[in-house]
Amino acid sequence: MKALILISITALAISVSQAQDKSEVRNDLNQLRTTYEKIQSFKVDITYSEYNAYVGGNRISFHQGHMARNKDNYRIELPGQKTIANSEVVVVKNDEEKLVLITRNDHSYKSPVMDIDLGKVLDYTNSYKPLLNLDAGYKGYKFEFINSTYQFLDLIFNEQTGLIHKIIVYGKSMDEDGKSVEGRLEILYTNMNSSPNLNSSDFSVSGIVIKKDNEYQLNGSLASYRLIDQTH
Repeated sequence: MKALILISITALAISVSQAQDKSEVRNDLNQLRTTYEKIQSFKVDITYSEYNAYVGGNRISFHQGHMARNKDNYRIELPGQKTIANSEVVVVKNDEEKLVLITRNDHSYKSPVMDIDLGKVLDYTNSYKPLLNLDAGYKGYKFEFINSTYQFLDLIFNEQTGLIHKIIVYGKSMDEDGKSVEGRLEILYTNMNSSPNLNSSDFSVSGIVIKKDNEYQLNGSLASYRLIDQTH
């Protein structure tokens, strides 16, 4: 799976709507975080669309996947890549690279969509403004980040359910000629099921790695893969 490589850049600040009270934005973000904290388990479909421009442009990759979570355990399946986290470890299997990475689960997983605390997004931003012309029932904000892996982030959520509908991240990467090019990654969340039938086997890593004598080794079916064990 081709990844959208985003680098930290400094850009012109986007305008901040003076009518938008910062406390309202923080309250919305805290409510989103609370909504997901209350959901002990869920399953959701995820669609990734990568474009070679901030606005418009050509779609250069498209991937559909699924995510399931039960408390601190989660599983993300995308074409060519699978991530499974249980109470002890996080295992990532990448088929394109023929690589398996295993790390300790430090339980730093903050939300089903980003590795940051939704209640602290404003602490990381340089500026923000409300998104306009969204479909009825949806609300969103555009955040600008400085010294981050991306430049802008659009966060769109359903006002009634308090669930995140879409995230768009914007940034620049280097092309094959070493030129800086703009791009964006759109992540769409659909078919949310907050009461799925999940059990421990859904988060078993035995199909990828096996623990023997306190050491992890690859499942025999993955003999051609390389294992990177960072649990020590």
